Amino acid sequence: MRTMFDRRVKRSEVKRIRFHDLSDTQATVGLRAGVPVKVMSERLGHATPAFTLQQYAHVIPGMQAEAAQAIADLIADLPGKPEPRPNAGKRHKDERAMDMTTTPRPELQEGTEPPIDSESR
Repeated sequence: MRTMFDRRVKRSEVKRIRFHDLSDTQATVGLRAGVPVKVMSERLGHATPAFTLQQYAHVIPGMQAEAAQAIADLIADLPGKPEPRPNAGKRHKDERAMDMTTTPRPELQEGTEPPIDSESR
């Protein structure tokens, strides 16, 4: 196959490339297009996706920002997402004070016995 490829390249008068360069191009383009590493690893004949990641790690860094933006966009478009409230997080001092008080539970008040569950004996 390589010989046939070399002959065609020579006849086409394009810049000389190695057959292996096609594999590198496929990996780079595929990973940048979002093809899963496992799929690219299988297409390239690599033993593991880890090997593929080691060989093509230089392609991945720019993809981190793209992935972060894609996830942020998905979250922003979720249906049923609550609308931001005006003054969110700002509460009146009386509301904050109410958080610190509790309503006593009658069964735990002084002088009373908590109810006994007959099944727990």
